[in-house]
Amino acid sequence: MASKYEMPKKIPAYIRRLELMYRSDSSSIYHQIVCNASVYVREEVSYDNWDGGTAGHALVFFLEEDVLQKIINFETQKEICKKLEDDFQECSRSLQGEFVENVVIELYDENDLECRRSIKPFNQPIINPDTLSVWRPGHIRLFISHRDEYKRQASELGLALEGYGISSFVAHDTIEPMEKWQHIIRKSLQSMEIMLVFITDGFFESYWTNQEVGVALGRGIPIIPVKMQKCDPCGFINDTQALIGDLENPAATVDGIYKLLVEKLGQEERIRKATVQAFVDSSDFDEAGRRFNRLQAIRSVSEADIQQIIEAFSSNENLYKAWYLNNKHNRLVNFLENRTGKHYKIEGRSIKQVEAELDDAVPF
Repeated sequence: MASKYEMPKKIPAYIRRLELMYRSDSSSIYHQIVCNASVYVREEVSYDNWDGGTAGHALVFFLEEDVLQKIINFETQKEICKKLEDDFQECSRSLQGEFVENVVIELYDENDLECRRSIKPFNQPIINPDTLSVWRPGHIRLFISHRDEYKRQASELGLALEGYGISSFVAHDTIEPMEKWQHIIRKSLQSMEIMLVFITDGFFESYWTNQEVGVALGRGIPIIPVKMQKCDPCGFINDTQALIGDLENPAATVDGIYKLLVEKLGQEERIRKATVQAFVDSSDFDEAGRRFNRLQAIRSVSEADIQQIIEAFSSNENLYKAWYLNNKHNRLVNFLENRTGKHYKIEGRSIKQVEAELDDAVPF
């Protein structure tokens, strides 16, 4: 039955308004709550007949565990609920005869009738990917959809892509022990930037892989099909040309995958930042050299990129001890100077900016 009140219909708009207000600090717990909560309105928890009647409503915010555990203390929850209540009061000030009496926070529970009737103002929760352990911070987030029996090969491919600044999610391999795997897969699908379809015979017979591809299509996420066996792409991606891979050597297709990823993602700044991040995260001397060569393909870098490289050089021994970067060829110094027009020198594990030397002979 339709509600006789206006407040329930306006709650999604109020939440979007608060999301804009809280967005300036995207790490704020308030921003995470309004973006990820499923909200139910308990209508008319109070009523006053005075002056035509005034109804007070309660808002129930159902939160999943990964958000709720950040505010598990009840005193903290009371403070948060009070601020949310005040902010909703401001949003609804023009609404006559109705107000938000209180805000309640509950754990998301599909067995709860109110939870099942709650709504998510955002079609997909806004997730801060840096809060998910499955992604490496700063890297491009690639979801590898695969059949379970080929987890090892998919993981091998994901590991090879890491050197390109790509963090790969491989279900069951990336998920930490004791975490609810369906919950983590859903969060990964909601926060991925691009999907790789690891096509093997029987891939499209799986309920799960079809769902994963469907999520990517629904979100408008670019998809890279890689044909590892005889099976061709089908369904909504049947007209997409698949890259031919080698199931015995999945890493052999890495260069081709990276070129397609750059093309399909189409975000120059994102690619640049991920390439810089991969370089500063180098895990050994050989990797430092390989990742530096990829870094050199970037023609333009920001001041923040330069500072990140300089700070990483002083803390990551795989950079400051790498002979390839710091020898008579001065590869790293030359790179910094060519990209900035400034002058640098290496002293031990420090990179310092220096003034340009003037010629001794100054004409008059």
